[in-house]
Amino acid sequence: MKLLVALSLMAASAAGATDPVEGAPVATCTEYLVADGEMTRRDLPQKARGTEYSELVTVRYDLDGSGSAVNARIAKNSKRKVFDPVTLELLSRAQFVPGIAAKDCLYVRTYSAMRRR
Repeated sequence: MKLLVALSLMAASAAGATDPVEGAPVATCTEYLVADGEMTRRDLPQKARGTEYSELVTVRYDLDGSGSAVNARIAKNSKRKVFDPVTLELLSRAQFVPGIAAKDCLYVRTYSAMRRR
């Protein structure tokens, strides 16, 4: 059986996005995202390899004008917390428009894999 892996970035529009943790309107800052952090096979956690999973990780971060996310912190963990470090790493690889400063942005990443029969 082969393992089918699907990875995606959930990009909610800033106008209609609500905080999955608190339910309040929130700025996602995705409109300033130039290049998302690409996930490679090496990024897949050892604990996730060969298993089925469906995880969602929410990260809060700031933009300081450098084009990189700063002060990243987990807002809502994945079920097993396996993908939390991966999500922080992928956000650190993301590139944003230089010169933009924003506070308390939201980055939501989903991970899933299922066995194909």
